[in-house]
Amino acid sequence: MKVLDGGNTYLWTVNFYDKEGSVIQSKSTNYLSGQDVVDNTYDFPGQLQLSKRTHTVSGKAPLEITTRYEYDHMGRRIDTYEKIGGASEVLLASYKYNELGQQIKKQLHSENNGGSFLQTVDYAYNIRGWLKSSTAPQFSMSLKYNDATIALYKQYNGNIGEMNYTGPSSGAKSFQYSYDKLNRLTNAVSSDNLLNETLTYDVMGNILSLNRTGTGYGNTSYDYVKNGVNSNQLKSTAGNIESNYSYDVNGNLLTDSKKAIALTYNYLNLPNTVTGTQNITYIYDATGRKLRRIEAGKNNDYVNGIHYEQSGTLAFIQTEEGRAIPNGSSYIYEYNLSDHLGNVRVSLDKDPSTGTARVIQEDEYYAFGLRKGITSSSNNRYLYNGKELQESLSQYDYGARFYDPALGRWNVVDPLAEKMRRSSPYTFVFNNPLRFLDPDGMEGTDWVKVDKFTWVY
Repeated sequence: MKVLDGGNTYLWTVNFYDKEGSVIQSKSTNYLSGQDVVDNTYDFPGQLQLSKRTHTVSGKAPLEITTRYEYDHMGRRIDTYEKIGGASEVLLASYKYNELGQQIKKQLHSENNGGSFLQTVDYAYNIRGWLKSSTAPQFSMSLKYNDATIALYKQYNGNIGEMNYTGPSSGAKSFQYSYDKLNRLTNAVSSDNLLNETLTYDVMGNILSLNRTGTGYGNTSYDYVKNGVNSNQLKSTAGNIESNYSYDVNGNLLTDSKKAIALTYNYLNLPNTVTGTQNITYIYDATGRKLRRIEAGKNNDYVNGIHYEQSGTLAFIQTEEGRAIPNGSSYIYEYNLSDHLGNVRVSLDKDPSTGTARVIQEDEYYAFGLRKGITSSSNNRYLYNGKELQESLSQYDYGARFYDPALGRWNVVDPLAEKMRRSSPYTFVFNNPLRFLDPDGMEGTDWVKVDKFTWVY
């Protein structure tokens, strides 16, 4: 696989299979002049039982990450264990199910093989199988559809009419949602009136106006007229966000005057460079996988879930429930409590003095993803929909595209625009961000159809 860095670097992957066609070993080179070897073992039904990854980079000792899975008699995963290097094995998560196979409980972080856990999340569903609530000591949430408290907001087609949640610092809040006849969100009203959004659209689903409440926000109008012709490309915004925009022939955003940035793109229509108050360079492989972000003269490297920052320092290792941060010869495990869309609401770890859960970050969001941070002693950037926030741009990297939550639009044309021809190729999740999510920037999908283990449709 060629690396798109202007040179002639290639990354190689070799897979080995058993007679059942399952990958038992994968060897691949990485961009840090090292390699990753993953050895897999399976149980009799063919389910992944153990995955051992040996990770090497130039000039550093090998790092071994072992993930182990246990299943019940129905083939449902009940336990996920992880061991990093010479540190003790940790039970990341334990799962319980009801008679219908729905997950009703998730217990996080045990160092005594399930004897005690750091946090427990309980789930409940309505008669249609839709999530009704998730309850944990540090974050609880409930969703209402046709059972919304106020008749005006009752929804009978799967749209969410009301959401209630309670966070450690945000306290208890409720939200009511209204939609037009095309299921596009038109109003989001919060109980404290600090996270309200009101929207109007054109016939293609482009946002014409967006009014937000809260300090520093207000009404923004959008203009798509270009050379006297209506366009899906945003020409300018006025009001709370005043900016002018330009695009290349592929429909990629080139300039944003408010942010004072100019972008260039590679042949995959992914951002290659960003120039402005902060200069950024991105390096990808030929499939579009991000390998490196160069910012402020420092390399930030991505190696399949292992993150290096400040030109070579191991920052963290992503886990299935959050991340592990190196702390001498051991690791500090952080866990994410998310809502139904995978938006991280609370991050927590174990308080070393009490052994109980300690909140290290809490976030709230407007309906279209604009972040309102509440508390943070962590630097977790994987937030809205679980995607990485590009802090210098205030945009989220979904893989195929970058998303601007302030505008509620993508920066570039949908790679599957021909499949989504009923709406603007810049529209975010059909303008219904309470019900739909986009796992990779390619296509919005109903959240109830997404695998909650992998977040893949």
